[in-house]
Amino acid sequence: MEIKDFNDYMEDTNMNEMRYIGRWFTWTNSHVFSKIDRAIVNSEWMLRFPQKEVIVMDPNLSDHSHLCISLDEVTFKGPKTFRFLNCIAEHSNFLKVVKDAWEIPMGGSWMNRIWMRLKRLKEELKQI
Repeated sequence: MEIKDFNDYMEDTNMNEMRYIGRWFTWTNSHVFSKIDRAIVNSEWMLRFPQKEVIVMDPNLSDHSHLCISLDEVTFKGPKTFRFLNCIAEHSNFLKVVKDAWEIPMGGSWMNRIWMRLKRLKEELKQI
């Protein structure tokens, strides 16, 4: 119940916590270890910087670990990962794109048809 308001805020505003690398905890008093520091971003950030992550640094003399986000453009060689964010479902053409992509006839086994439709739908959703 203590974090219900915060969780409601995150859901209402479509905010997401960034992926972390490095240390598991961001605060300690040498007896208790906790992750209390967080990097929160909106859907636009996630779409613009899909490969970004937060590096949890060593705390050195502090009881908090620094969070580091590199803003340099990272060149990613390979296919762009597809992430379905809730904001995509709110797009005005979302249902039409899903319906059109799903109604295209496919051959092959039942599971192959589903896989091919999902693959086609992913490509169409990337265009929205």
